[in-house]
Amino acid sequence: MFFLLLNLLVNRKTFILGEFILYIMSEFTIIKDSREKLDYNFDKYDVNTETKKLDTGDYAIQGYEDFFAIERKTDEDFLSSITKDRFKDELGRADVFVKPMTIVVEAPWREFKFSTGSSYENKFSDIHPNSVKGAKNKLPNYYNIEFKFVEGRPEGEELTYNKLKEFYEIINLIDFEI
Repeated sequence: MFFLLLNLLVNRKTFILGEFILYIMSEFTIIKDSREKLDYNFDKYDVNTETKKLDTGDYAIQGYEDFFAIERKTDEDFLSSITKDRFKDELGRADVFVKPMTIVVEAPWREFKFSTGSSYENKFSDIHPNSVKGAKNKLPNYYNIEFKFVEGRPEGEELTYNKLKEFYEIINLIDFEI
């Protein structure tokens, strides 16, 4: 048993022991885009981070930046981005990703309904509610993306970490090679 565990640690492979699947995940590094102004620090997680320019997205896994990334948006940034060509250019760059780029919006979807008293009603009166709903529903049909709306910043960091970790685990299980 000791030698099997040692082999797992050295080779970082999956082994089946009876009904148990043992998998040792090697450590990965999260790349944070150097232009990201309010970056997550991932202090709660056992992960390394490095800051450098990313062509697409705000967060990616070192060595796999051209295959999957996550874009972070504040509520205001989301609303101003959906009407800009620059944002659509970035979404277009995600078309080559092997997994849809996740766009994490640090506000719950219910906040964007523009009902009476909504905090966005006056702040973004130039953006029609149907434009926001249309962007949320239609952009994933045209681009290789998915929107995820979360309650706030801490939940955004958690979702970002979990999505990156999930991608890392998948590429290691299939022995994905660059």
